[in-house]
Amino acid sequence: MSAATAAVPAPAAVGSGKELTNPPTDGISNLRFSNHSDHLLTVRLYDADANVLKGEFVHAGSVLDCCFHDDSSRFSTGADHTLTVEYQKLDEKLKLTESLLESKIAKLQEDNRALDRLTKQKEATLLEAERTVEIALAKAAMVDDMQNKNQEFMKQIKIRQEENKILDRLHRQKVAEVEKLSQTVRELEEAVLAGGAAANAVRDYQRKVQEMNVTYYHRCIFCKSSLFCTQTVDPCYSYHINGVDINFVFC
Repeated sequence: MSAATAAVPAPAAVGSGKELTNPPTDGISNLRFSNHSDHLLTVRLYDADANVLKGEFVHAGSVLDCCFHDDSSRFSTGADHTLTVEYQKLDEKLKLTESLLESKIAKLQEDNRALDRLTKQKEATLLEAERTVEIALAKAAMVDDMQNKNQEFMKQIKIRQEENKILDRLHRQKVAEVEKLSQTVRELEEAVLAGGAAANAVRDYQRKVQEMNVTYYHRCIFCKSSLFCTQTVDPCYSYHINGVDINFVFC
């Protein structure tokens, strides 16, 4: 294995190359550098006989230590160890970042679960609020219906009040008529009583007449026959007092 240290020349234009000073003769013909930026170089190794590309390496820096192996199958540089250390550091950073991300993911998952629970609680609250609103609307509809019925009842009450007023007037008229009829009844009672007094007077007069010694005889005022009349069924009675004929007909 042979080694060579190459001082990197000043950056050239993209695509240009610089050959290595004193290149090794064991299978490597030249070493070309291609700079893509101010600090980024591409190293290409070519076979001496077949002019075949043996390897390629991207390096950032001003000095490159090249190590050529005997079998010409491997090519390594001093930057490999540095890259390994940097890789380890980067791997540690990645692991730390992964751990932080996992913790953040776990926290986010817990937050999502809490948010899911809160969302379900809010959905239940919204459903309860919707049911409450529906009940309130139903009650409001019932209240409106009751108000409409109350208005109808108030109209009916007003109509009944007017009817009661009319009935009251009719009642007063009937009371006045009853009072008049009562007065008429009293007058009729008085007349009946007066008629009764007259009847009593007649009966008294008849009794006095019977007490007197009068000539009693039967004679019909129609046919002048005695005892029974051929014109009527019942007999007719007549009294002769002091030359005056008093006829009583009971038919």
